[in-house]
Amino acid sequence: MTARAIADAKRVAQRIEILPTVIYVGYADYVGTPDAAPADSDPAWTIKKITLTGGSPTAIEWTVEGAGVWTNRASETYE
Repeated sequence: MTARAIADAKRVAQRIEILPTVIYVGYADYVGTPDAAPADSDPAWTIKKITLTGGSPTAIEWTVEGAGVWTNRASETYE
């Protein structure tokens, strides 16, 4: 299992946005208790971007782990 897969298994999706050509899934990187999710504007999110073509996924990209900002998801850098 890769380091990414291990880290993702410990996360719970906290935000999801579904658009016609892209789906964003935000995973909160908690500081403290799991009840204390970071604010959407905090650089504490790992965001998965799924690009869709004709309704089917064609690419999956991620922000740097724990450094994404949910409110900036459309302009974040993905790898």
